[in-house]
Order: sequence, then C-alpha cells, then structure tokens
Amino acid sequence: MMKVRVISTFSFAKLEKKKKAVFVVVDTFRATSSIVTLKNSGASSIYITDNGDNAKKLKALLFPDALLIGESKGIMIEGFDYGNTPSIFSRKSFKGKEIIFTSSSGAKTITGLKAQNNVFLGSLLNLNSITAKVAEIAKKEECDIFILPSGSSWDETMYVIEDWLTGILIASNLSTKFGFVDISEGDFYSKTKEITEDEYVLSHLLKNSPNGEALVELGFADDVDFAIKLSKINDVPEIKEFREMNGISFCVIS
Repeated sequence: MMKVRVISTFSFAKLEKKKKAVFVVVDTFRATSSIVTLKNSGASSIYITDNGDNAKKLKALLFPDALLIGESKGIMIEGFDYGNTPSIFSRKSFKGKEIIFTSSSGAKTITGLKAQNNVFLGSLLNLNSITAKVAEIAKKEECDIFILPSGSSWDETMYVIEDWLTGILIASNLSTKFGFVDISEGDFYSKTKEITEDEYVLSHLLKNSPNGEALVELGFADDVDFAIKLSKINDVPEIKEFREMNGISFCVIS
C-alpha cells in the first residue's frame, strides 16, 4: 500500500532516502502560493534560487529579460521588480514572461531537493489539483509521497502552522479520496489534523497565525486573504530540472 507522510525538512534530511518518491513542497505564506499564481497568470519559465544575490547573478549571466521576484525577511529585495505577493500576481498577466524567484524559506526548501525527482509545489490555492496530480504520479510509479512544509528560515525545527495545515489537508485528501495510507506522526500533527475539518476555524487560525499577523503588520493583508482560498487554481508547478551554473544552484519550472 502506497503511503503519504507530512514531515519537516529537518526530519526528512535524517531519513534514508528512497530511490523513488513524489515530493510536495508547501510554503503557504507565501512562496508556493506565489509560484502557483505566477504560473496560472501565464509565466513561461520560473527559475528558483536560494537568495537575492544569486537571483541577480542569474539575470545578469543567463536570463537578462527575466523579471526578478521575491523577498528577504518578508520585504521585496532592493532592485527586484516585485516582492513575494500572490494577491498582486493574481491581478496581472505574466504571459510569456521569464521569472527569477527567491524567498526566505520556500525557495531554499525547493532548491534543497535537487537530488530528487518528482518535485511539485502545493498550496491551499491549488489544493485539489495538487492532490490529484501527485496521486496520479505516485500510483503510476508505485511510490510514496512526502509532503514538506517549508517552515521557518531561522529555525529548521520550528512548526509553521500554515504550512503544516496545508500539508495535512493534502495528506487527508490523498487518504480519503485516493486511498493512500497517511503515516504522518507526532502530537503537532494529530492536534492540527482536527482543525482542518472546519473551514471557518481553519481560516480564522491561518489569519491569526504568527506569520499571518506579521504579514498584516507589514501591509500584506491581501496576500493572507488570497493565499488561504481553497482550490481556486488548477495549475500544479513541477520542477523540470535542477541546474548548477557559475556556482549558482537553481531549478526550472517551465
């Protein structure tokens, strides 16, 4: 029987790696929500790297026409075209645009999976479509699914509530709709799983989470409201390849 597991990046790093698996990276506030929205808004290629300096180098060396999008500590990086703001991306067309993206947490988690295949990006926005897509791939390849909440950029052992809740919802859908055995474990998991059954409570908790409140204080209340919408987008971004060039690691969504 194929399994699904929500697991922190810290715990995953200590596991013996399987040759075949499907991975879902979640950073609800806001990296994966932004990338899902950018893809849905028409972006042709998205290059993800781990920090602003590398993003600027990629633009200078390889992708001179690309837009620089992302943040550091929640704020748009100096010299970038946009911050990490999915609510804005939902109202704009990026048709045919190349994008170089980075963020404080999610981008690092994504690029950290460069040794793996079948890496997808999940959010509340594409909840139904990400569930169906990874179920299809895992059943075809007869392998398990790992859901990786990105967590905190300054404490890899910290549970970030919005990422775990999103991961738990994906795992629950995989279990109830597609027959995967959910082997996620731990007190945090069991307690938060109960919350996902009430959409109102879920929304209230996400808005009042530490990161939700921090984004509101920074002026990004629209991002919080947008990112907690369920299954509004059908796009499922997939990492097509990882590259290493001029000392810069980055991955490609096309």
